[in-house]
Amino acid sequence: MVNETSLSQVSSSTMNILAQFFRCHLVYKASLMGVSIEKAESIVMFSQLSRYSFRVGLICHVESAETY
Repeated sequence: MVNETSLSQVSSSTMNILAQFFRCHLVYKASLMGVSIEKAESIVMFSQLSRYSFRVGLICHVESAETY
């Protein structure tokens, strides 16, 4: 069973793997919406895992509203 103690002991390597997964997932979702990969990657660099779902919704909303 997962508890706060075990969560606080998650290794940095595990967090790096999670960060890479979420980064790749966001870049993939952005590419489906026609957002440039470069722009998506630069946004991901500043995002945090704890705000992942909120940021994805916000980014997709803002990016899809932009015209080039």
